[in-house]
Amino acid sequence: DYLNFEDRMFHISDRFGFACKLSRNGKRLIVGAPYHHGDGNRDAGYYHGKVRLFELQEVVNGSVSEEWVQIATDIVGASKDSNSGHGLALDEAGKTIIVGGPSETGGSVKVYFQDEFSSQPSVAPSPQPSLTPSITPSARPSLQPSSGPSISPSLKPSLTPSSKPSEIPSMSPSHQPSSGPSLKPSQSPSFFSDRAFQILSTSPKFSNVGNNNDGRKWCLEGKLSAVSTNSILMVRPCSPSQAHVQTWFLDNGKLSLSNQNPGTLCVKDEGRSLFLRNCSLLGTSSISFTSSDENTPGAIVVSRNGKTFYVAISTDKIFDRLRLYNRQSVNPYKESWKLNYISSTDMPSQLPSVIPSNRPASAVKAFENRGQLLG
Repeated sequence: DYLNFEDRMFHISDRFGFACKLSRNGKRLIVGAPYHHGDGNRDAGYYHGKVRLFELQEVVNGSVSEEWVQIATDIVGASKDSNSGHGLALDEAGKTIIVGGPSETGGSVKVYFQDEFSSQPSVAPSPQPSLTPSITPSARPSLQPSSGPSISPSLKPSLTPSSKPSEIPSMSPSHQPSSGPSLKPSQSPSFFSDRAFQILSTSPKFSNVGNNNDGRKWCLEGKLSAVSTNSILMVRPCSPSQAHVQTWFLDNGKLSLSNQNPGTLCVKDEGRSLFLRNCSLLGTSSISFTSSDENTPGAIVVSRNGKTFYVAISTDKIFDRLRLYNRQSVNPYKESWKLNYISSTDMPSQLPSVIPSNRPASAVKAFENRGQLLG
């Protein structure tokens, strides 16, 4: 595991797995890598050490299987000779962790406790309101109205109209028509599903690909296969030639390719995987976006059987197929998606305008018409 260049020792492996401990129920595993070089210096004298905590979680993908998922951030040694992870201990429940490191300057033993939170909502309400909004809406309305508007628009229209107009257009049409016309024309069509959009990745991982100054954008793309119905989803460079697999619609929780009419191919989730399938074969899962506007990155959320999952790229293989991650999974790219709506000039209208344009189609055409009238 070492190379000798001019009498200097350089290590290759961080010895991940040098020390391991399993909780009594077999659901949690702690793994040490005492030769991890935490500050990026590959000199053999720099051994910060690193420890990771994993949990065995159930995955449903056709058949029930299990997968080890990292549930906490890395514990890295504080100094260059800490060798953290050389010795490990774990309590029966897998919540209390003891990390030992035989440092050359004295050694250390540190105790950590893993904070826990449930993936299921509490039966009893909290006495204090949460500082952040809930990702999953409550099944029951609040007894008291909120003092301020919600950060994200509701997926369902309110039964009682608001006393003040909303500054953000609704994602679904109103059940009752307005008593009067709007003073300003709408910037978007009546139905959300009438607007096509690209889904852009804002992950900094892609900024290191190719020329950093080329202004390249990266789009969610449905990889179509002529021989398989299990088409997959990946992130690829945005390109006009790939618009047929990079342009999307969202309608009532269903995300479909815009070139399919009427919505032939939709995003289908199975276990942790994502595919493109016939829209008629979708289950009860619903897809939504947490971003409230086109300029703010957010998450692609898949709600299934009361559980919430996030669409994200792999932390190691950014060009691999996209997967679903749960709330406990450590993945910094779960909220790195941005919607880029296709403008009216990019997509022609299927219906004629009710109000005629105040400008001719082109200056050349106007001159030709004038010449005919004068002749």
